[in-house]
Amino acid sequence: MTYYQERGTIPAKHFTVLPKPNGGRYYEELHNSLGFNGPLSLLYRINQPSRVLRVEPLTTLPLEPWNEGVVRNHIIDPALLKASGDILDSRVPVAFNADLSYSVASPDRSSDRFYRNAERDELLFIVQGTGTFESTFGVLHYGPMDFICVPRGATWRILPNAEPQRMILLETRGQIQPPARYRNNVGQFMSRATYSERDIRVPELGDPTDEKGEFEIAVKVNEIVTTYVLDSHPLDVVGWAGALYPYALNMRDVEPFSGRVSLDPDMDAVFECEGALVSAITPARFPDHPDAIPNIPDHNTDCDEILYRVASEGAQVHGLEKLTVHTRAAGHGAKPGHDRAEPGLMNELWAVLIDIINPLQLTTNAIPADDPAYPSAWL
Repeated sequence: MTYYQERGTIPAKHFTVLPKPNGGRYYEELHNSLGFNGPLSLLYRINQPSRVLRVEPLTTLPLEPWNEGVVRNHIIDPALLKASGDILDSRVPVAFNADLSYSVASPDRSSDRFYRNAERDELLFIVQGTGTFESTFGVLHYGPMDFICVPRGATWRILPNAEPQRMILLETRGQIQPPARYRNNVGQFMSRATYSERDIRVPELGDPTDEKGEFEIAVKVNEIVTTYVLDSHPLDVVGWAGALYPYALNMRDVEPFSGRVSLDPDMDAVFECEGALVSAITPARFPDHPDAIPNIPDHNTDCDEILYRVASEGAQVHGLEKLTVHTRAAGHGAKPGHDRAEPGLMNELWAVLIDIINPLQLTTNAIPADDPAYPSAWL
């Protein structure tokens, strides 16, 4: 993250004792990144977090590539990717490369167990549904169009409400962070950025849970998920301080750019990581130059692209509530019949666009949700 936060009870100086009211001391836990060279936070806990009753195998989550024999554009219906369970069991991987994996998740129940990705950052985007994101750093309430950025090593779980849920879930090898070009030399958002510190929601820390018993954390490293059974509740944090923590950003708080002629999609970037750029496409004025091209130009760029068309403000949108995977092998742009007749109108689409540098590989999960006729959609 880009700025320092404090929550709960902490000592005046780091690496010093925080005494308990009735004697003894709280346990200080260092949550760091990039081998002590990146953002970090210190958490203060009732119980020693390294205590483990036992370790048990849980599952493996291999990414099975779909080797179709061709490289083409795809349109995929996320409604056909539904799996049941909590945030771990309900995720369906759709595409991946060495830098990231892209899944659709539809959690339909809460789980007593917690989850920790020990190897990769995770970025959630809430397509539909409301609920609570609960972590050792506190609580975030989520709803449609929320991004939730979760640093690797954080312990968390999703408590969904009763309505249907759908989420995009990105796991990344590199750190997820706001685009560097929108921050100054001390990490502060510049005034020309698409959002600012005021738009970021930080977890609110409530009372700690001091319970003994058996508590499970599903820990994911690569394809292997292991159950760690602890003898005390994971949410026993009385305070934390630092610049590494989960946080939320709602797409409706992102301010779009517009120009007299078309702008490149990366102007709408909200997050970046090694090998990928995440952009929020929000309603904005179309170009208003009298001779402006009536839509974005057809483009064939040196990256693959995943676009999830989330919602519209009323206009008819081709492929709404679908995700497309556009490959560097084939150019693409506006479909015939969707040209804009005159300049100055509004784009009414909400969408999440991810530009990915290294070639993507679809998984076999995408096969039943894919429309094989889509490559001819521009005829």
